[in-house]
Amino acid sequence: MFEPFPLRDPVPASHPLAAFDEEGIGVFSTHLAIGARRWELSDVTRAEVLREGPQWRPYVATLLAGVLLGLLFLVSALGRASPEGTLHAVGLFVAAGLIFGSLSRLLLLTDTTWLVLHTPRGSERVYRTADHALVVYVATVLSDALRAASRGP
Repeated sequence: MFEPFPLRDPVPASHPLAAFDEEGIGVFSTHLAIGARRWELSDVTRAEVLREGPQWRPYVATLLAGVLLGLLFLVSALGRASPEGTLHAVGLFVAAGLIFGSLSRLLLLTDTTWLVLHTPRGSERVYRTADHALVVYVATVLSDALRAASRGP
């Protein structure tokens, strides 16, 4: 005989309702939880999204160092009648590793997006990810929850 699933107990009025609860981030009617950390909405004045560009200068410097090292070993090998094969091979191998390693890292650079909470004590960066849309959505939901919490019950 078919038995229906039991109905859930109604949520008590004192229980915080979740407006968003995914990816380790929970925006509730009373607090924000990210991982093991928790902020009460009464302490938060506003939420902000901060987007930072990647640090690309070290990888360009490494690329240039690899190119210069490779050119140095190539010119050195061409300038001698009988170059020392092992030293030049190792030098060219290291130069190629620097070039291709820095190029691959440059291709994989992404922006970093932060969720910033402003409290009376100052601002704090609380969550970092490359998923800009997720942080914007969480900030929007959190702003709505802050407005609802400021209006009261």
